[in-house]
Amino acid sequence: MGRNIFQSEHPAAMCRAVAKIVHEKFTDREAFQFYQELAAQDN
Repeated sequence: MGRNIFQSEHPAAMCRAVAKIVHEKFTDREAFQFYQELAAQDN
């Protein structure tokens, strides 16, 4: 999983999304939506 995070176009956003799954019990869909929102802000 680590390589997928660091090879992501937005690794910080991906790391934060994974943390939401682990610590805040987000679903995969919720975490992906969160990731997309963060990635859009980064552009």
